[in-house]
Amino acid sequence: MQKVMFLSCLAAACLPFSTASADDGEETAVRERIESYVSAFNAHDAQALAAHWTEQAEYVHPMTEQRIRGREAIAKAFAELFQAESQIRLRVDIQSLLLVDTNVAIEDGTATILSPEAPPEQAAYTVVHVKKGDQWLRASVREVGVVQTPQGAEALKDLAWMVGEWRGDGEPSALQVRCQWTGGGAFLSRIFTDGPIGGTQIIGWDPSIGQVRSWTFDSQGGFSEAIWSWQTDRWVIKATAVLPDGGTGSEQRILIPDGKDRFTWRSVGRQINGQIMPGTDAVVVVRAVKP
Repeated sequence: MQKVMFLSCLAAACLPFSTASADDGEETAVRERIESYVSAFNAHDAQALAAHWTEQAEYVHPMTEQRIRGREAIAKAFAELFQAESQIRLRVDIQSLLLVDTNVAIEDGTATILSPEAPPEQAAYTVVHVKKGDQWLRASVREVGVVQTPQGAEALKDLAWMVGEWRGDGEPSALQVRCQWTGGGAFLSRIFTDGPIGGTQIIGWDPSIGQVRSWTFDSQGGFSEAIWSWQTDRWVIKATAVLPDGGTGSEQRILIPDGKDRFTWRSVGRQINGQIMPGTDAVVVVRAVKP
């Protein structure tokens, strides 16, 4: 089951909203119920999620027309999703929330699924809420269109494993790296420190050359630009730099992944102001917190 199928049925109040014709008390109750729903999703509690639906609720996927009917089937579907995707989280932006009458509310918005191992996935949705007794429940959920994944996110999928917290392997190492998606999933951002030096690196897709490109800025005032290419079992990163004193440099960085929790890094072919410099020793970097 594709993750995007569930985006439209995962609604959470992220933006304050009011309508002139809606009863304030009921609107607040709907919003609180939505907040409870997203909390259950992010806790990966399939039964708690299913309790937010009516017994006869229906979800319809707009492209496949697959229908999931009934609270029990919905609970099973979410349980399977959470088993397959153990780290996904939900974020929702509500575009409108309208109380049709005292027992029916219609919600429209955009939902985003976040995962440390993949770019964000988005879909637009419509939810029909109905009031049963003193509780608001989901009766019908339909996606009204899938938001296209940014081209950069698709191009960077082979680097998605870098998302997370990393550290240099071994006691003497002071290297710390944090990598996350940014720019709506179009870029990767890496923040690093290594002793007194720190900096930020942005990695993105350059459509003009059809390759991955990065820009790095360090805390001493230097910056560099690099082109990334995959060669057999490693990333070869060709970089040019402007040094803090105004000098120039270039190097070829070699990044070799070892699974998803470990990689080695070293620099070769180094030049500073036209002078050839020795390469660096290999640095082993490991995931600080494993999934």
